[in-house]
Amino acid sequence: MKFHKTILTLLAVMLAVIGTTATVVQAEGPTESPDYTDAETVKGIIEQVMAAPDPEEAFAALTPEAQAAVEKYLTPVSTETTSELIPGTGGDYLYDQSYDCDTQRVEHVRRGGFGNPVAKYRSRTYFCYDGEEVLSADVTTGWWVFPPWRFIEDIFIRESWGPHDQWHIDRAKGSFKVCIIVCRTWKPQM
Repeated sequence: MKFHKTILTLLAVMLAVIGTTATVVQAEGPTESPDYTDAETVKGIIEQVMAAPDPEEAFAALTPEAQAAVEKYLTPVSTETTSELIPGTGGDYLYDQSYDCDTQRVEHVRRGGFGNPVAKYRSRTYFCYDGEEVLSADVTTGWWVFPPWRFIEDIFIRESWGPHDQWHIDRAKGSFKVCIIVCRTWKPQM
């Protein structure tokens, strides 16, 4: 009888342990994998990778699916260019407030595989014109990047105008770079 009580006690303990284990497994439940087709999800993964002490190591630790999604997000597939003339806004930069002073803005936006912007480059030309000739002009550039994209430099900013010129011509070219698995560059020119 003692033998049966011992076996029954061991069996009860084993069942209790098995029951507890089954409950713990059930409590954790199945985990869902991230949706690598969702741009916001992939953006969050990139932000986590970039915040890691060693981003290259963090990227290498991602699943192949996550790495492919990151590559898609960061790889440029299109460039969108906009241009607009903003009347009456150039005078603060220039010497004579009595003439028409305007701003010409041109912006290039590089978009990744989800339609997301990865880099922007713009030039702004502030100029005054008296109806016959350009009186003064100034060109500035600006940029924005989504890390790990980096702005490297303005390669050149050139402008030409002078007394009695009816036209102002400016050119700007910048350099951008991203390195994830392979390095890519982008050199937009206005």
